[in-house]
Amino acid sequence: MAGHRDRFAEAVAGENVSCRHTHPPVYSIPWLAAYAAARESPCVPASFPVTERVLCRAVEVESGPNLDEEDMVVSAEAVKKSWIAYRSS
Repeated sequence: MAGHRDRFAEAVAGENVSCRHTHPPVYSIPWLAAYAAARESPCVPASFPVTERVLCRAVEVESGPNLDEEDMVVSAEAVKKSWIAYRSS
């Protein structure tokens, strides 16, 4: 799905379900990298090869404590519908 993540996220969002890129790798967040380095545990990107491969395909779908069961079903159906459309294109 790498390279098509934006199209997939837009399709899910088109179903009125919030969908966006997930957070960046922790080691790319300056203050966290500085925090780790200050504790003699620097975050070296090469130490996390799976992170780069996974995060380029990951999306974050609407979530949180305020979603009720119906909201979760709506979100799941939007993801399913978008995934089926993505796979058949």
